[in-house]
Amino acid sequence: MPSYNIGGLDTYTKLLLHCNGADASTTFTDEAGHTMTANGNAQIDTAISAFGGASGLFDAIDDSVSAINSTDWNLGSGDFVVEARVYPAKDDIDNHMGVVAHYNSTTSNREWMLALLLGDHPSGKSLAFNYSTDGIAFTSVIRAWNYTVNTWYHIAAARASNTLRLYIDGVKQGADVDLTGVTFYVGTYVLTIGQGALATSTQNRFKGNIDEVRISKGTARGWTGATFDVPTKQYNNYLDFGARLRKGSTNYAILGQTLSTQPLRICDGSTTYGVPLLATTDEFAGTKRIYHGSVKAAAMESI
Repeated sequence: MPSYNIGGLDTYTKLLLHCNGADASTTFTDEAGHTMTANGNAQIDTAISAFGGASGLFDAIDDSVSAINSTDWNLGSGDFVVEARVYPAKDDIDNHMGVVAHYNSTTSNREWMLALLLGDHPSGKSLAFNYSTDGIAFTSVIRAWNYTVNTWYHIAAARASNTLRLYIDGVKQGADVDLTGVTFYVGTYVLTIGQGALATSTQNRFKGNIDEVRISKGTARGWTGATFDVPTKQYNNYLDFGARLRKGSTNYAILGQTLSTQPLRICDGSTTYGVPLLATTDEFAGTKRIYHGSVKAAAMESI
């Protein structure tokens, strides 16, 4: 399982919320560039987090975090992943708790929604993904799940070609769902975090904490099998090229980045370094090396 920070911000990433910041702050930053608005009493909480020392706190009364409508939220018939870390603080009443949604039942503007079903739902405690092709009628893909309150989980809905899969902590839940010929409705409602299907109601709001929310459009991130490795650290705001460096028994991931002042970054599993490339004359046995400060860090190694 990867232990370094996996790259998370690429051309497929349409939303990336780390939910980091000062305690009680109402500023939620989308690394993909959308402006986020904290509604009700939604705020940053430093007492509970999956990663980064903070997460989003939602009280199930009138809280949500939203972004205005965008074509980035219209998933159509293509590949996608909607994922988040959730820390539910209730599991009993109010039908369901919305986690990430482009969905409004009140105005018949349904497109898709990732949610936790509660104990009083006809299906009982479950993970659910709803989608609609006309904004009115909808299909619920439901997977029974006896989740525990005050526990962190990674949940995801991933579509690859014509197949939809739901995952909990990297393990596929139930059978594949055939979406051949299915194109999601082009919704025009706002994107919401922590809000369910009934936009004007206190019902269906999330109670607990949400962290590390990402929407990927145009890719299923390779999540097509029975399991995948769930990252053990928050996504980086740059790419992991997938190449590696090695120094002795230590492997380093070569990370992409967005800063023009640093041509290369590496990660040794716990710390990410910005390092300069050596001049072409600084070689050993024909192998270029890199430095962290004045310390020779690693030799380039093919993989």
